[in-house]
Amino acid sequence: MERPDIERDVHVAHDVIMVTQTAAQGHRSITDAVSAAREGSVIIVSAGQYHENLVLTKAVTVTAEDGPGTVRLVAASGPAVVLAADSAALSGLTVEAQDDDGPAVVVTAGQLSLTECRVTAVGWSAVYALDRGAVLMRGCEVSNPTGAGIVVTSSAGNILDSCQVHDVGTSGIVVAEHGELVMRACTVRDAGGNGICLNGHGRLTATDTTVTATAKPAIAIEQHAGATATRLAVSDVPGIGLYLASSGSILIEDGSVTGAGAEGVLATESCAPVLRRFRVNRAREHGYLFSGRAAGSAEECEATEIAGAGVGVRDRSTTEFTRMTVSACTGDAVSVESAADPFFRRLRVFGCDGAAVE
Repeated sequence: MERPDIERDVHVAHDVIMVTQTAAQGHRSITDAVSAAREGSVIIVSAGQYHENLVLTKAVTVTAEDGPGTVRLVAASGPAVVLAADSAALSGLTVEAQDDDGPAVVVTAGQLSLTECRVTAVGWSAVYALDRGAVLMRGCEVSNPTGAGIVVTSSAGNILDSCQVHDVGTSGIVVAEHGELVMRACTVRDAGGNGICLNGHGRLTATDTTVTATAKPAIAIEQHAGATATRLAVSDVPGIGLYLASSGSILIEDGSVTGAGAEGVLATESCAPVLRRFRVNRAREHGYLFSGRAAGSAEECEATEIAGAGVGVRDRSTTEFTRMTVSACTGDAVSVESAADPFFRRLRVFGCDGAAVE
């Protein structure tokens, strides 16, 4: 008879580690479980509230036994979670930092994966990825009534997939310095600043993302930052929908702004965005305003129900428009002033109260 591999069986058994606050067998804290774990171990946490500053020193997976919302990891001071390994994963945890000086989750190196987690904080950011660190977040919820939701300054492959960022005191998502972020099917709402703010040399790739109810421009792209966005939808903002003031590459396709208290899209400071099949509906000033030597192009774009001019071009801007449609504006369809030199191909105007081109 073949001798069983006893050593292998023992190692497999040790791959699963239990954490419980009851008298049952297992560790009493997640930190103790990580200390006892081997690389690749799965740590299963029973329901309850755990007051810890969790430092993930090994490639482990920490998961809530009874699913999302049943395990709270609370840090009274300092970050609740810090990654100090090449990789680690959290699943179904509520992570809360009560310290107003810092984030709840900090990743300086390696990749931290969070799946169906909720992260809350009261510091300047809830999640912070910097240096060589990266976050991979799927189906997560982030809130922070004091500061930002997620701040990324690293270029190490940060991804948000089907996440919600809401009820934040400043900006929902910030990509700065040389940070890079990919967003897919995400929602940002109820932000005291921008919904998404890009500056420095930050770079965003966004698909099927919505931004709504932000106190400042829903999307702000400044300095040398760049973005590629497909099906980006902005709605119900009291000010500007998209504020584009960057020397970086900006491509926005099949997106929209619906309900803006000022311009739907404002491009300035020599910004040269490429807009394709973009729609602005119900803006209170201009649908699109290109100023400050802006350039770029708008292809098959629309401005409808604008309380003002549909398209404004001023201050030596040279934007090119192809198959632009402007309708139902209370002002001119197109307003050109201040030595601007735009170029229009196949402009279509319907039902505007002012001139077609002024």
